Amino acid sequence: MRGIRRGARLVTVALLGFLAAGVAGLPVALGACGEPVVVPGKVTLSLGVRSLGPGDLIRIAVVNGLRQTIYTEDMKSDCSIVLLERYSGGAWQPLPGCALGRAPRVVAIAPGQVRPVEINPRSIHFLSGAPKEPGRSPIGAGTYRIRFGYRLARGPEGEETHVVHSELFRVAP
Repeated sequence: MRGIRRGARLVTVALLGFLAAGVAGLPVALGACGEPVVVPGKVTLSLGVRSLGPGDLIRIAVVNGLRQTIYTEDMKSDCSIVLLERYSGGAWQPLPGCALGRAPRVVAIAPGQVRPVEINPRSIHFLSGAPKEPGRSPIGAGTYRIRFGYRLARGPEGEETHVVHSELFRVAP
């Protein structure tokens, strides 16, 4: 009985830590006790929604199911660690967008860690160089996916030897 209570406390602490990271409402694959699911031996992306409205926040979780830390850089879409891609003209087009004006920083994701990511289509990072239309996102209707590239060593920086993609999702007109 004591082991069950301890396990329940660990799950509760893990879930509270996940929510405290600013991702309340983040749609991820959840187990029976509400904890994010880590798939052993795989790095996965959990999106949870298949359709969004124009300007809706894109919430995703990067889940490290490997037995080792993985590394990537920020400064991708909305200055995050993931890259938003739109299907257009028969190919996937990257939508970077980060106007911070600094070098990318290395981000480490430990084994078993769930790293929440949020992309705001109305972010100033996407609006840089785009026509200025108040309240209108430059990320329009279409089919999208999230790309996450990583490596198994801290360096060399900028190198992504492994790539995973999210499920496809749509932004409605």
